[in-house]
Formats: sequence, C-alpha cells, structure tokens
Amino acid sequence: MTRTSPEAATQKALVIMAHPAESSLTRTVTSAIVDALQDFDHDAEMVDLAAERFNPVFGPADHAAFNGKAPLPEDVRKEQRRIDQVDHLILIYPVYW
Repeated sequence: MTRTSPEAATQKALVIMAHPAESSLTRTVTSAIVDALQDFDHDAEMVDLAAERFNPVFGPADHAAFNGKAPLPEDVRKEQRRIDQVDHLILIYPVYW
C-alpha cells in the first residue's frame, strides 16, 4: 500500500459495526480498520449499532415507510444522514454458521 500524498483530499469513512460483546472479533477487526484508516490520514468514524441500541428489525413502521404510507422512522433517517456525509461506508458484522 502506498500512503496518500499530502495534497490528496482527506477521505471520510463511516465504519459501522454491530456486535454486543466488547471482546468480540468483530470489534477487534473494526478497531484495526479504523486505526489503519487513520494511519493513512483518513477521517474514520466508528458507529456501534449495538451500543446505540439500533433496532435492525424491519418492522411495521419500516414497512409502511417502504410502501410510501408513512415517513421513515427517525432512527433510520439518522443513519441515512450519517451515510450521506461520507465517501466510504464499511460494514462489519458477525456471520454465524
């Protein structure tokens, strides 16, 4: 890998992870990615959906919004605003077999 040149614009990255355990591999990988991005002078923000108690279930309110019958729930709009502000989106989550 080559470092970015001093003239290169700083890239903004949003690193979203979801795992409730503090000692998880998911959290370790997330921290390593954020550290690496920062080492390359990128602006990296880590979002812990479990700590924020984000509800990932596609429930009735989400379904109504999807069908245009209701506005998006505020928690979803908040995450969309975060995503709109970055150049790169990285999702890290466990895969259970």
